[in-house]
Amino acid sequence: MFVGLVFELGFSFFSQLVIARFFGRVDYGAISLGATVLGFATTFALLGLNKGIGRNLPMFEEPSERRGVLVSAFQMSLPLGMFIGAAIVLSAPLLANHVFGDESLTTIFRIFGATVPIAVVTRLSIGAIQGVQLSRGKVLTRNIVMPLTRFGGVVVVLLFGFGILGLAVAYSLAFAAAMVVGLYYVYRHTSLFDSDEPKPMYRTLISFSAPLVISTTMTKVLSDIDTTLLGVYATTGDIGVYNVVYPLAALVSIPMNAFGFLFLPIISELYAKDEIGEMVRMYQVVAKWTVLATVPLLFGMVFFPESVIAVTFGAEYFDGSLALTVLAVGFFLPLLAGPNSNVLVSVGATRHIMYIDTATAALNVALNMVLIPRYNFLGAAMATTVSYLFMNILYSIQVYRQTGANPLTWSMVIPSIVSLLFASALYAVVSWSTTVTPAVAILSGIVITVAHGVIVLSFGGIEQEEIMLVLSFEERFGIDLGPFKRIAKRLI
Repeated sequence: MFVGLVFELGFSFFSQLVIARFFGRVDYGAISLGATVLGFATTFALLGLNKGIGRNLPMFEEPSERRGVLVSAFQMSLPLGMFIGAAIVLSAPLLANHVFGDESLTTIFRIFGATVPIAVVTRLSIGAIQGVQLSRGKVLTRNIVMPLTRFGGVVVVLLFGFGILGLAVAYSLAFAAAMVVGLYYVYRHTSLFDSDEPKPMYRTLISFSAPLVISTTMTKVLSDIDTTLLGVYATTGDIGVYNVVYPLAALVSIPMNAFGFLFLPIISELYAKDEIGEMVRMYQVVAKWTVLATVPLLFGMVFFPESVIAVTFGAEYFDGSLALTVLAVGFFLPLLAGPNSNVLVSVGATRHIMYIDTATAALNVALNMVLIPRYNFLGAAMATTVSYLFMNILYSIQVYRQTGANPLTWSMVIPSIVSLLFASALYAVVSWSTTVTPAVAILSGIVITVAHGVIVLSFGGIEQEEIMLVLSFEERFGIDLGPFKRIAKRLI
């Protein structure tokens, strides 16, 4: 899962880099706006049923019930996706001219609107793959095929000069390719296409997913309203800057996303078996490693944001440096709470999620409307950071009330604090003694990463679970990690 996410984010990053560097801020902003419209529409059409499949499928054993979960979800969501997609295609001129004040966006909105049903089927297929805990299928569908197809399309558009409309088509083709692969895995590993009579599961899915309809919509508002309001209050070029720093900061979330896909069905199964102690311990271990795996990347974005942007998207986007730092902190702080939303989903507390997400979305919209006119994309970054922190505090309170779980452990906190002190001292020395160039920043990042690994070993980051994992890894793959174990043993 982790390797797959690195692959996905790598190719997505290169796609964005090519668009940002060779098409400029305005065209990049236009594509980002079209993708935002597609995201909103897909979220509305899904009705939270993709998460409903992932959570409910492992909880049923009867074939008729398992097939009923799949059939019922597709029957409810796909027609709605077709309707919403058609509505966007027909209303594209209205959106372009009267909402965003840019007539050139009309055809882009039409292309992304036509993609909505394809995106719905793709997301439902990934939900089904998650329900049967088939990580390989999810990795291939979402993490490899989709970004690789999109990157290939962007390169073709650049080589043959197809322009911004070609970019929109490339995004659409990426979803189509992922849909084909996803449906293949659904066909091979689920009962969706079997001939057995499915038991209708509409009520079961809706009772679980209905709060998630509002919740996922509010989550989408939280993640995308900044881009939308930048289009209203600022310029398409400003959207381009923001959508350079936002995905860079989102790299901080890679470990959490890797764990989250497998975490939900497994922890749901533990909850169904009433193994609360094991569930809580798994929650703590996942929280610890998402934080420890992210710390070096966070420090790079906090201490050397200009160098990060220079090495990636170029000097044209330098004015987004402070926004990158703010967003990186905003993505990191929720990691301290672990996969708390997945815990709430697994225990069926979707109504609490709905209330929290609604309150967070309202706060985010208000903050964006106040801060964007005054601070532009920096205001959007500030609004996002405050909103994510607010949301995760409320999530964690509910997780504690529901399960008594506290994600913070000394094995997470102490190594993180020591690494922060070391990185701060190193930055102070580097910035005082020399000019911070990209080469200096990269070298400093390598030093911080190596030192962080030593600190994790030396200050209690390794516990019994990790030792057992190393031993089972050796046994499974027939690899002798003896030299590394001897080094680690001296540090632990």
